[in-house]
Amino acid sequence: KVLSKKYTVRLLVRDPKQVERLRQKDLQAVLGDLRERDSLREAVKGCEAVFHLAALVKRWVPKATLYEEVNVEGLRNLAELSWKEGVERFIYTSSILALGPTEGLPEKKVVPNPYEVSKKKALGLAREYQKKGYPLLTVIPTVLYGPGVWTEGNHLSRLLKDLLSGRFPGWIDKGKWRWNFAYVEDVTK
Repeated sequence: KVLSKKYTVRLLVRDPKQVERLRQKDLQAVLGDLRERDSLREAVKGCEAVFHLAALVKRWVPKATLYEEVNVEGLRNLAELSWKEGVERFIYTSSILALGPTEGLPEKKVVPNPYEVSKKKALGLAREYQKKGYPLLTVIPTVLYGPGVWTEGNHLSRLLKDLLSGRFPGWIDKGKWRWNFAYVEDVTK
């Protein structure tokens, strides 16, 4: 909302129905898919900046390679095409899971899932671009909560909903997990 008051915002959307819905709200929406570089050209053409906020965030998908196709190769496709089209600033939003465990937990004791592996690879790719001097800024917010579209990526909201409805009575663990939460509007302001 804030960006659209100051700048023209163009949204990349995969679902044709969503493109039409957004256009009816006087928003610029372009149909495309991160896995198909040519479908991204219209979205980035003439842009000064690109905010890459998309990712495949699910517990499980039938084709595990889809995580890397979307989260790693999708970043590569969008970033490289953006720079080819003259984009001056590329802002990539990642996940705290890309950073891996902290506070002395050896990484070999933690078995990452395909999502975490793909986000770690994508962050590595983003850092390579930065070392090469590309205009890329990486943003890694903590676990966000608040209003928005209900998806599998709403881990905290889903956990709280299950807890409040009695479907999630507790957490089985040794009490070593530490998380940091932030309200989405506090992060986006």
